[in-house]
Amino acid sequence: MSQYASVHLLDTPYCIDNAFDYYIPTDLRRDILCGDFVTVPFGTANRHKIGVVTALKDEPEDKNIKCKPIASVCDKRMSLSEEAQKLCFFLKEQTLCTVGDAVRAMVPASVLSRLEEVFVFCNDDEQNTKKLKSDKVISTILEYIKSREVVSLDALKTKFGPATEPSLKKLIEAELIKRDFALKNSSEKFEELCSLVVSRERAMDIAAGNDKLKLRSAKHAEILNYMADVLDDGEEIPTKQLLGATESNRAQLSALCAKGLVALRKQTVDRSLTRSYSKNNTAALTLSEEQQNAFEKLCELSDSGEPHGALLHGVTGSGKTSVMLALIDHVLKKGRSVIVLLPEIALTPQSLEIFCSRYGDSVAVIHSGLSAGERFDTHKRIKSGLANVIVGTRSAVFAPVSDLGLIIIDEEQEHTYKSDMNPKYHTRDVARFRCAYHSSLMLLASATPSFESYKKAIDGKYTLVELKHR
Repeated sequence: MSQYASVHLLDTPYCIDNAFDYYIPTDLRRDILCGDFVTVPFGTANRHKIGVVTALKDEPEDKNIKCKPIASVCDKRMSLSEEAQKLCFFLKEQTLCTVGDAVRAMVPASVLSRLEEVFVFCNDDEQNTKKLKSDKVISTILEYIKSREVVSLDALKTKFGPATEPSLKKLIEAELIKRDFALKNSSEKFEELCSLVVSRERAMDIAAGNDKLKLRSAKHAEILNYMADVLDDGEEIPTKQLLGATESNRAQLSALCAKGLVALRKQTVDRSLTRSYSKNNTAALTLSEEQQNAFEKLCELSDSGEPHGALLHGVTGSGKTSVMLALIDHVLKKGRSVIVLLPEIALTPQSLEIFCSRYGDSVAVIHSGLSAGERFDTHKRIKSGLANVIVGTRSAVFAPVSDLGLIIIDEEQEHTYKSDMNPKYHTRDVARFRCAYHSSLMLLASATPSFESYKKAIDGKYTLVELKHR
């Protein structure tokens, strides 16, 4: 196992945007891989910063310098793939941005949320514990951290007030707890669900007083009756809905939980936009002879096992969308993923309806108008493999799909495909890199293609596919 790691910090200016070597503590060596986000001490003040591991090594670059240890490994779910790491350095070289700028283009800002100070319970050292037990505040804080294992500083200050920091200092000196830093991830949204533990029949008997288990109030009986009435065995109801319907409060529901009659659980809420569309348009496409020829030529390029670029040049009304949909169907049948890029002005509800009604829950939508929570949920769905048709504006080109078979850039001549913020990339360049990595097809489509794309098609660098008839 490697003892050192090269780490690129996310918040450094371009002049010092280099890899810094850090020592990997023994307890972290099995966990750390290239692409993981870590927290590390940096500078003379040893302020903790977030970085991404870009290399693992057995010895540091400069053996005369003592390397600082990595503080912690962040949530593995946000780690960068090998492709994403290579794309970061491609953007750094091509656009003169920092690695941090490149990472932020790929990962939602809410995933890389701010660091928070946490305190972790270490051990029960009887001798040190006895010394501190005389101080009731310190012993209470210790027991609180012990029961939860990891607690943030903000949570401790809220609960214990001004005495928190002096008490924590003494506990750290006694080596009963240790200070750490973690990513505060408030992006996920949770919903609490409530279910019956007992059968509906028994719940009704208990509510009616016909059971040996007695309830303390009429409100408890009302809650049980309502749940037995609206739920089948094994079904759940949102806690918020239950409390509103029965005009009850949290304490009354907790009392039923304590008696073992009701169970509560949390689940994440998916805020993806495609939930508002239904899959109702899966009919086979009818193509004209010219469209069929174009489709077959593109399928041949897609199935070649090598990276290709093609320009679909068709007059307005020639049926480019039908050819693109047929090609998407073909790529999906091969088990690969698709990214469809549209200019901002073309990303309308009508455009989304075409894809969402055809591919249903397989679609993920990415654009600049998404809230932080929607962007986080969409990123999570794509990375977990639940969405394999990504539709969006230029930022969707970074979607973390695993087996990319096709990238379509519609109306490729539009200026909105150029980013005017760091990294200052052109979507076409990123798409070309990703298609080369996955040996897939990049398809540019337009009735009025850009000069450079048309020139490449004429010169044979791209395959020119034309639709000349409306």
